[in-house]
Amino acid sequence: MRSRLLYLISCGSFLLLGSYLKDVIFRLGYPPVPDRRRIGAEGVRPPAGLAGQVRPRNQSFDLTSVNVCGVPTCLQMAVMIHRAFKNTVPFNSTGKRFTDVPSGYWAEKEINQAAANEIIRGYDTLFKPRNPATRAQGIVMIHRALRQETSSLPAKQEIIILVTDHLDKERLYWSQENYDSLRTVYESGTSGY
Repeated sequence: MRSRLLYLISCGSFLLLGSYLKDVIFRLGYPPVPDRRRIGAEGVRPPAGLAGQVRPRNQSFDLTSVNVCGVPTCLQMAVMIHRAFKNTVPFNSTGKRFTDVPSGYWAEKEINQAAANEIIRGYDTLFKPRNPATRAQGIVMIHRALRQETSSLPAKQEIIILVTDHLDKERLYWSQENYDSLRTVYESGTSGY
C-alpha cells in the first residue's frame, strides 16, 4: 500500500498520493456565494462516503457533489474524513464527546472517534455539526488524519523527482508550443484550475 502525501495548491485543491492504484485528487467545492439555507439535523441525509465525479485518466474524485447545501458542513467533513481514513488510521473508541451530538445520532460514532483522535476539536463541549466547514477547517482535518496514518510516507527523493519531472515537461512543451502534450501533462497529474 502506497502512502499518502498532502500537496496544497493555492486554489484550495489538494493532492493525496496514496493507497490507490493511481494518484487521486480530492477537490472541495466552495461556491463564490455560499448557500445560507439552514437545514435541521433531521433533514440532512448522511453522505454516501467519498463520491462524486470520477475522472478515469487520473482517478480524481470531485467531492463537490456529496454535500447537501453547496458548502460542506462540519458534520459532513467529519464523516467524510472518518470514512476516507478508517482503514489507515487507528481510531480510538473513547474520548471527547460533544453535548450537541446526541446518543444514537446517525454520525455519532464518526464524530466521537474523530474527536478522540483530535482530528476534530469542536468548540469546548460543542461540535456545531450544522456550521459550514471552511476550506481551512477541511484541510486541517485532513492534515491531522494524514499525520496519524500507519503507512509510511514516500521518500523525499520520490517527491522531488515527481514534481521536477512534471515542471520540466511543462516548461518544455510551453517553449515548443506543443499544446497537445501540455494538455496530457496537466491531465495526468493535476485537476481543477
